[in-house]
Amino acid sequence: MKKPFILFTLLLLCSTSFAQKPVIKDSVRFYLDTVLTVMSQQSLYKHKVDWQKLRHDLHQQTASAKSVQELKPAFTSIFTTLNDQHSAIYYKKMQVSILDPMALLPQDEQSKQLTERVMKGEFKLRSEVLEGKYGYILIPQMNMPQDKIQAYAEKVRQKLCELNPGTLDGWIIDLRVNTGGNMYPMATGIGPLVGEGIVGGAVDADKKQTATWRIINTNFAYDDWKPTDLPKDCDVKKNVKVAVLIGPHTASSGETMAVMFKGRPNTRFFGQPSMGLTTSNAWLQLTDDFVLNVSTSYFADRNKKAYTGKVNPDVAVDGPVNFENLNQDAAVTAALKWLKK
Repeated sequence: MKKPFILFTLLLLCSTSFAQKPVIKDSVRFYLDTVLTVMSQQSLYKHKVDWQKLRHDLHQQTASAKSVQELKPAFTSIFTTLNDQHSAIYYKKMQVSILDPMALLPQDEQSKQLTERVMKGEFKLRSEVLEGKYGYILIPQMNMPQDKIQAYAEKVRQKLCELNPGTLDGWIIDLRVNTGGNMYPMATGIGPLVGEGIVGGAVDADKKQTATWRIINTNFAYDDWKPTDLPKDCDVKKNVKVAVLIGPHTASSGETMAVMFKGRPNTRFFGQPSMGLTTSNAWLQLTDDFVLNVSTSYFADRNKKAYTGKVNPDVAVDGPVNFENLNQDAAVTAALKWLKK
């Protein structure tokens, strides 16, 4: 999940963090020291590292580096030492990350086929009514620029509203192929089902709350920032049952959506544990062409429970996954059985 974009003030950083050891902005060392300082102050895993030793070791390893590209092994060492799979560095055409999604996914044949389909972008936003009285919405990953958030939120909301939600007795929210992207249009789109008020937030390495997520008039708000302004154009039944489907491909912002439903009344989770990228990230622009994406906090649900790893289902479901014929999908079958009770 991405926090609002942050433009980092290098002048302030250099004047405070390096007061005893001035750094030339154009030097290669500047980039390494800046990343080390930012990570030591803001990383979710900052307490796990001896920063003085790591800085000394990396200075020795990079003594002959003449370009930022030559710092890639050092940046990788920082992420590896932190065991941080959700942070990344972007510099021109270079990307640094230790995330290996394939290593986090099951390797059975069904999972491999699903991974291939996800990577091809085969899954699209869709909704339908099951058995005449249960709504089903599939929400895949969503990536878009900030100026398209409103439009995408409208698309998700349309999928909900076109099912005449006030007449339906229960819902299935399918996040099993939601590998992340931008959480804001997803959250606003199904805001009427998530429910009004505080629905989650984030806590940092010191267990301090760093963000609050709310639904306000069916629109998602991150602290005081509300990225969308959709009208309350369709109602759902009060305290209607919601079954949330999750699995190993539910990741990052997909897991944010799952956490928003944790603690909601009349809600149960079905499927398999999520991928485990349950961190909020700050995007820090260090220079015009250097961006550090750093994990700064864990997701927390509306009851302030932090999720430091995978999001687990209430009901584990093994069996066939069939997005084309939901009647033959094991998780959908289990969810419908519960909705009918």
